Amino acid sequence: MEIKNETITISFDPGDWAAMQKLCSEHEKYPCQLWGRTSNNEDCIIEICADHITTEVFQKNGWVRKNVFYPKENTVEEIYQEKWRERPTSCKKKTGMDR
Repeated sequence: MEIKNETITISFDPGDWAAMQKLCSEHEKYPCQLWGRTSNNEDCIIEICADHITTEVFQKNGWVRKNVFYPKENTVEEIYQEKWRERPTSCKKKTGMDR
């Protein structure tokens, strides 16, 4: 996942715990949430705090996947919060009465 804004570009690898620890130790550089895109071209938000990193990915399937990484403990939580978009409702069920 690569995050860019006007002054900040970071690459975030959810498997690189050492790099996450470094980001957390430098969390003052990132006072607000960063918006970007994943390698799958999905919108994402990343928040870097002193003891954890939170990512939210707005997946193409309509779900919001939230991960909270705790680099010092090498643990991660994965939560599917909600759907950010609904499926189309234009499908009609055919019955024997339709002719």
